[in-house]
Amino acid sequence: MSRLFFFLAGPVLAVDATDAVLVAALRASLGPLERPAAAAEPDVLWRLVRGDPAPPDAALPLLYEGPLPFSRRIVAHRGDAVRVQLVTDDAVSLDLHRPSRRASIVVAPGVEGRLLSEFLIYAHATSLGLTGQTPLHAAVLGLPEEEGAVILFAPSGAGKTTTALALARAGFSLMSDDVAIVRPDGAGWRAWGKPRPLKVHRFTAALMPFLLPYLGAAWDENGEQGLRPESVPEIATATPGETRQVRALVWLRERVEGPTRCEPADRVEMLLALAGDNLRHGKTGLPPEQSAAFATIGAMARHLPAYTLRVGTPLEAVGDVLRRAIGRVP
Repeated sequence: MSRLFFFLAGPVLAVDATDAVLVAALRASLGPLERPAAAAEPDVLWRLVRGDPAPPDAALPLLYEGPLPFSRRIVAHRGDAVRVQLVTDDAVSLDLHRPSRRASIVVAPGVEGRLLSEFLIYAHATSLGLTGQTPLHAAVLGLPEEEGAVILFAPSGAGKTTTALALARAGFSLMSDDVAIVRPDGAGWRAWGKPRPLKVHRFTAALMPFLLPYLGAAWDENGEQGLRPESVPEIATATPGETRQVRALVWLRERVEGPTRCEPADRVEMLLALAGDNLRHGKTGLPPEQSAAFATIGAMARHLPAYTLRVGTPLEAVGDVLRRAIGRVP
């Protein structure tokens, strides 16, 4: 059995995994956060093994039941103040003891690929909640030449990756184009990004020809292909696990004809949109992790500078427009 350690921007997740496929899936999901063996006791410990997944425990309240976004397999999320259980049919199960922060993940023989990756992402998000951190569906970018960061919200397909790449080419440090992880820090919040390959759409590549030398000829069924941001020297990237103080929220809206516009946001309207994109309502209301996400979004929307960004032309101007709007022009 192999023990791997992953840095969660402070807390440490240790995983005992039993076979090479499970280790490879872990590294595909969390690899840039892997660190050498730690002497101290980990903050969260998973035991990741092959076997017969645990059946749903009917004694635990059902918090949420619905499909995973890509495999479309149904995941049942049960839990209370002490225990969390995630079960995906007869394929994968997670049983987590909240007080000890220890979890058992059982994967049926033959289960790998997309379903396993999705479940590990789900388990990672649950574990982050145990350490007081909240993952959000958003890009996060470091401000040029200073310590702060902006969080860029938008639903899938709205141009978040394209905009994040344009900002990264303009000197913002790309921390993540899709998952921002935030935690309270005094009177504010710090954020970091879950490192992952970019999903570059063929339309994004057409808008940004500098990406073409780093892309292949094969596109998936969604017209996308993966690209590791560190392989593109034309964009600025951040160190995996690096945290920065959140300086502003940016809500990416519909594209516009003419110049890019960045204006103060209606906070209530923004909060409703962000909550709708980030929260899952269960059969008994919001699961605990979703309640934490809602509280985080609400507090940030009340207290941080908030803007809407409507990208126009030229795309290369988006960085300067955003920096002027939030008062960060050198």
